[in-house]
This record gives sequence, structure tokens and C-alpha cells, in this order.
Amino acid sequence: MLKKAVVFWVFSIFALPALASYGLSGDFTYGNVRGFLQTPQGGTPGTSSYKRPSLKELGIKHSADYHVHAWYDWRKIRFFGDVNIIHIRKSTTLQNSLTTHGVLIPAGSKISSKVNFDWYQLGAGYNFIYHKLHITPFLSCAVLNFKYLIKNYIKSRNYREFTPRIGVSAQYPFNNKLFLSGKIAASIPGINLNIITAQAKLNYLLINSHKIKPVVFVGTRYTYIDFKDKQTMPNYVRYIMSPAVVVGLSLAVM
Repeated sequence: MLKKAVVFWVFSIFALPALASYGLSGDFTYGNVRGFLQTPQGGTPGTSSYKRPSLKELGIKHSADYHVHAWYDWRKIRFFGDVNIIHIRKSTTLQNSLTTHGVLIPAGSKISSKVNFDWYQLGAGYNFIYHKLHITPFLSCAVLNFKYLIKNYIKSRNYREFTPRIGVSAQYPFNNKLFLSGKIAASIPGINLNIITAQAKLNYLLINSHKIKPVVFVGTRYTYIDFKDKQTMPNYVRYIMSPAVVVGLSLAVM
């Protein structure tokens, strides 16, 4: 999935006409995670333990996530897309009995779980400059591709959910090579799915070319994903990564 996404964005970006600037970035994020995976069967009460299993009791304490971001600036309008890959695999021994998707798993059972919180985003924003500060407020639409599996106990459960988001990104240059960037965004209230993200990065321009600008960066990122549907006993899942370290590389074509 990640390879296909990278190939798609690379092709999309470099196939665009050269009348504006465009680019591609990729990064790796590692950090502490917490959350839970309440998964009933058909919304029937009693078919899932409340806010369980937690990621912690599945043995999941850390996650390594991947992020690909592509953008295209036409005049002052920025179009962008994101691919966020969150795949977690872990084996552990269950300390307390658990009911999930209508199945009772006794305490002491050895379990192997797979959890995916992949999400994708398309959006557009407006670039403007205030003194040295570059600011881009934006709107986007995101989709969560959730998948949950405990081998030998429950079959794969997966669903997709959409959410509109609003946010703002900013960039401040210290000199012609070093600059600070940040971004914060959240889902519009009243939607079953809420995705909140915030990040801050220190960026360094490797080559100050008029055409191609490669940049390396390091920073921190916060991710909050919360989904709760409207069944009698809802599907209710949450993923929080914080604190997290992010490192990556971007390439802009002017």
C-alpha cells in the first residue's frame, strides 16, 4: 500500500505542468501510543467490553508511522494530498478476559493482533505572507481506513469513514537555509470521525537552487484519531500518538 501511494504521488507531481511550484515529502514518525478498540457485533450490547481492548493490553505501546505529502501551488492557491500509513502488529498474553465482536477471549490466552489506522486526505488552501511568516489556512476531506484483527479469535473487521477538516500551516525563515514550520488541523465538529493533528518541524535546505530545493527536517507530531458511530453499542475506537519524533525529506520544484 505504501509503495503504491508513493508511486502515485510521484507520478502526479512530476506530471504537472511547470507553470507553478510543486513538491513531495516523506517522513517517518515514532512515538508512544495509547487508545482502545471497542468493537461490538451488530451494535448489540454485551458483545464488546467497554473501551476494550486497550492498545496497552494488546501489548502495543509504540508505533512507527509513515507519511507522504504532495503539494501543488498555483498562484496563491495550494492543492495537497496526504497518505498516512499506521500499521501495528503485536503478540502478547491477555491479562484479563475480553469480549470483542461477540467473542469471549479468556485471561491467559496468547493473542496476536493487527491494527491499521491508515488515513488519506485531499485539500486546498490559500497562501499569504505576513512580514516573513508564510501562512496557509486550508480545508480538506479525510478518510480513515480502519482494520482490526485478533488471529484465531475474530476475523478482520474493517470500515472506512469520511470527515471534513479545517486547519492552518505556517512557515518562518531564520535565514535562506534554516526555517521553522508548523501545522495544526482538526475535523469539523458534529462528525462521527475526529482526526486532530499538530506538528512542528525544523527544516534545513540542503541545496539553494533556483529550480530544485531538497530539504531535510526533524520535529515532533501529535496525532489523535477518534471514531464513534451511532449504534446502540457503538463501534468506538481511539488512537493517540504523543509524544512522537518525526524525521524526513522533502523536494520542491520551483
